[in-house]
Amino acid sequence: MCFDKTGTICEDGLSVLGVRQAHNGHFDDHVLPDISKAPAPLIWTLASCHTLNLHGTRIIGDPLDIEMFDATHWVRWRR
Repeated sequence: MCFDKTGTICEDGLSVLGVRQAHNGHFDDHVLPDISKAPAPLIWTLASCHTLNLHGTRIIGDPLDIEMFDATHWVRWRR
C-alpha cells in the first residue's frame, strides 16, 4: 500500500475519488471510483490503516484518514 503520511496532501477538504491498484511494481491504468467494490484485501487495508478513534458516536482523527475510511463504506463497530 502507498499512503502519503508526510502531510504534503493531508489537508482538510480533500476527497477520495478512487483507488488505483498496483501489480508487479506498476500501477494499473484503471482507477476504481467505488472503493467498496475493490478486492477485499484492499478494502481491509483502507479501512484499518490509520489512527482513527471512536469518541462516542463520532470518529476523530486525520481528515484524510476519515475520508479514506468512509470511502470503504465499512460498517463501524458498535458497542
